Amino acid sequence: MSDNINWGMVTDGVTFQSLVAKLIYFQDAEARLFDRPGKDAGIDILSGNKQTVYQAKFRVDNSFEKICTIAKEELENI
Repeated sequence: MSDNINWGMVTDGVTFQSLVAKLIYFQDAEARLFDRPGKDAGIDILSGNKQTVYQAKFRVDNSFEKICTIAKEELENI
C-alpha cells in the first residue's frame, strides 16, 4: 500500500486496518499483521511479544455513542 495515502479520507475497512497496522508497527516493529480475508479469530494484529491482540474495526457514519456500544459488545467476546 502506498505511503502517500490521505488517512483523513479513509472510507473502507482494508485501508483503516492498514492505518492501524502502520501505527502499531511504529511502536512495535515485531508486530505481525494478519490480513487474510474471512474469519480471523478476532486477530488483526499481534504484538511482537505475542501478549497483545489488536482488532481494527471500521464503521461508516456512526456516532461516538454507537461506536462505544460496539466496542463494549466486542469486549464481551474477548
